[in-house]
Amino acid sequence: MSRYYQLRILILIIPIGLLFCSRLNAATRTASASGNWNSTTTWGGNAVPTSADAVVINSGVTVTVNVAAVCASINFTTGTSGAALLTISGTNTLTVSGNVTVQRPSSTSLSNTLAVNAGSLSCVSLAIQATTSTRISTVSLSTGTITATGNITTLGVSSRVTFTGAGLISVNGTFMSGTAGTLTAATGTVRYNASGNQTIGNYSYYNLTLAGSGTKTESSATVNGTLCMEGTATISGTITYGANATLKYNTSTSRSAGAEWFSTFVAAGGIIIDNTGTITLNAAKVVNSPLVIASGSTLASGNYNLTLSKDITNDGTFIPGSATVTFNGSSNQNLAGESAILFNNLTINNTAGITFSGTANEIVNGTLTLSNGIISTGSNVLQMGILQSYLVQVPQNISMVIWKKEYQRILSPVHFEGDDSQDYTPLTITFSGEALSGRDQFQLQPIQQIIQV
Repeated sequence: MSRYYQLRILILIIPIGLLFCSRLNAATRTASASGNWNSTTTWGGNAVPTSADAVVINSGVTVTVNVAAVCASINFTTGTSGAALLTISGTNTLTVSGNVTVQRPSSTSLSNTLAVNAGSLSCVSLAIQATTSTRISTVSLSTGTITATGNITTLGVSSRVTFTGAGLISVNGTFMSGTAGTLTAATGTVRYNASGNQTIGNYSYYNLTLAGSGTKTESSATVNGTLCMEGTATISGTITYGANATLKYNTSTSRSAGAEWFSTFVAAGGIIIDNTGTITLNAAKVVNSPLVIASGSTLASGNYNLTLSKDITNDGTFIPGSATVTFNGSSNQNLAGESAILFNNLTINNTAGITFSGTANEIVNGTLTLSNGIISTGSNVLQMGILQSYLVQVPQNISMVIWKKEYQRILSPVHFEGDDSQDYTPLTITFSGEALSGRDQFQLQPIQQIIQV
């Protein structure tokens, strides 16, 4: 046989041999005594598990992950010696290249528990397999993180996922699917993170994040904290918001609002536009809770009208299109933030008035309609735009104000109040930069009388 062919045979044989040797080195490591993960005593005198090893947690044993631990799989037994506990201490990590199975104990009134605490667990799938009410399987975390690239499954209400703090579970498959388990949400977050379609488990979440891409389909999920839309993920179905819930957009990809933004949004936490992706309305919206446009973020009307009954804070950008924004609250509304809000048409219909409480001026490029209430500008100004005719409509004894300019003027401050049968006072209008000229038209039209200024 030529040396060339001998070399080719060796090239084929060596990888097979290495694979065979690696499988010989893989082993099952059984925790037979309570102790730390990195102690050989815990594993019956055997070596500490490696990434190739299958780990078994015996009943009645507590194993503490006190290092950055690795293994190929984890399985809790169903023995009768007592509850089994695998607990991660501090911020240590447990990386499992395969599946984790938390079986139920064989004896009643016991619980097999995987306690992530403030640490981190990553695995392919996580199976929580308690079926009877007196034999519990629990996965718990406080401020830690669980990442599953596959499914998290349950077999009944005794299969429990318990948050005790603001932890995070990120799943690329299903969450608590199979026979519904018990979710204790606390202030935790469940993140559906797949690059593709996912089904949202029918649970009551605190924070729910829909990320990645594809359609996330739900039928009866509830969010009591924040529903966060990330990536290009969309939602199918009608989510239920708790009384104090918040809708947040946190994406660098521009997108239209979807089923998550109801035509009338009432949850007290309001709506937050965050990150750099422009969010565009898909229909006319009524928001009966605060609206926040964060720094670097953009909300576009899409030429749909927007009605607000609470405060708006703008530290980013609002693109008005041809829409009308209406303030119609029953208590004073604040226009806050460090960025000017550019309106096309602006309607004030709030008897308690609105207040410019931010650090920026506000701009109207179309029609300003004053149906009810006072505009208190404070140290800011209400600025009318450029190269257009503007109609300011006010109620009762003043029917309209017309201001026509060929260049920009500033109104500062505009302050309408009072309901006298003869006057609508006081009205303070200050032009910036130059005096009125013959080209300027400014008319106040009371009931019968026209006053030319």
